[in-house]
Amino acid sequence: HSFPTRRSSDLYEISEPLRQNWTYTLRDDHVGDFRSGISPFVANQKGDWLYSGFGHGLIYDKRDSRIDPTAGYYASLGNEFAGAGGRVKFLKNNISVGHYLPVDDDHEWVLATSAETGLMSDLGKQSRVVDRYELGGDSLRGFADSGVGPRDGNTRDALGGQYYYLATVQLNFPLPLPNDFGVKGQLFTDVGSLWDTGFKNPAIVSNDSKVRVGSGVGVSWKSPLGPIGLSFSKAVKKIKGVDRTETFRINFGTQF
Repeated sequence: HSFPTRRSSDLYEISEPLRQNWTYTLRDDHVGDFRSGISPFVANQKGDWLYSGFGHGLIYDKRDSRIDPTAGYYASLGNEFAGAGGRVKFLKNNISVGHYLPVDDDHEWVLATSAETGLMSDLGKQSRVVDRYELGGDSLRGFADSGVGPRDGNTRDALGGQYYYLATVQLNFPLPLPNDFGVKGQLFTDVGSLWDTGFKNPAIVSNDSKVRVGSGVGVSWKSPLGPIGLSFSKAVKKIKGVDRTETFRINFGTQF
């Protein structure tokens, strides 16, 4: 359970394409009430944890639209430092880039590419599962939520990782429906990996950076309630018996 108190600044413009924000978060986490048979790597983090940390984001955005881009590019940098008091200590650094290339004159066919990576330092103190990165679901289609990365080999519980990378190639194309419907088709391939819990133990499996690949097709709809996506995908490259996969997914919000 978390009991948050958060102060944050709004995203503000340094120049027309360059935006920045700063945040401060003070949060009291209670970790407990575990199900029976949970991984001891999770259970040993039981207790109350006070989180006090700062966040920073910087994005250079030259896309023609932030909701439904068809041309342009962006690059962003994110940092999170926990340790301004409290029990939780870590530093995260994230970088992401993306590019949108219209294939036709009407910008109905668009080739979208993106890449991102993150690294986490535990600052000399073992990181918590909840603070590490996770990969799968919306972020690596063809795999379930937290379906990729280190896990307890006995209980199969996901443990998160301190390093990850993710790259996507996606072709957006029109469907034979009126444009007012706001429906588009997608062909995509996601490539990524998540690894390193920050400590070694023979009971931890999938603790290295082996690549995973998911491919599939999807449909996106700009509904009155916001973007909704449906995707059918397959885990083309996976670690058998360890990774958790899925075929169908509904996504609310922008995926790419």
